[in-house]
Formats: sequence, C-alpha cells, structure tokens
Amino acid sequence: MNTPVLSQTHNLIVSLANTGHRVEVEAESEPLKQKAEEELENLAFKLNVDTLVFHLFSQLALYGCISAEIVVNSKLDGIEKVVRVHPSTIYFDLNKETQE
Repeated sequence: MNTPVLSQTHNLIVSLANTGHRVEVEAESEPLKQKAEEELENLAFKLNVDTLVFHLFSQLALYGCISAEIVVNSKLDGIEKVVRVHPSTIYFDLNKETQE
C-alpha cells in the first residue's frame, strides 16, 4: 500500500467483508447432516479456506476483481491447489470472425 490511508481502507474492506463462512447441508436424517457438516468443516480447516477467502477479498479490494484458477489433480477427482492470478497478467483477445 502506498499510504497509511489506503492500507487502512484495504484492511477495513477485507475485515468487514470476511465475516466467516458456514455450509449447511440438507440430509435425510440429523446424524447424516451432522456428519457431512463435520466433514466439510474439517476439509475447510485442512485446506485453510479462511486464508484463501482473505486473499480473494484482498484481490477484490485492490483490483476490483477476483482472479484465480483451480488446478485439479491428475485423476480429476479432487483439487490439487488454487492459484491466485494477478489481474494485470490477464489479457483478452477478440476473435473478429466470431466476435467472441
């Protein structure tokens, strides 16, 4: 951050936006629901989702967008990592034939 005011603004935006998260599961029975929610909480802790959310909010506050790529593992049955991509490195190319 260039100035203390910008730094404080960034910290306030991220702190106020990042109020935590909770996933609710619908299941046929209460024990199934509790087990699924417990597994999701353990996974979120293991993947350090709170830090990822902090970084994504920070990127949003600084650049006005969220830019990330999810890398799946070679078996295509899980996520290997999430890579934050700096917005200034993204370019768009217009296909004049299809206008896409």
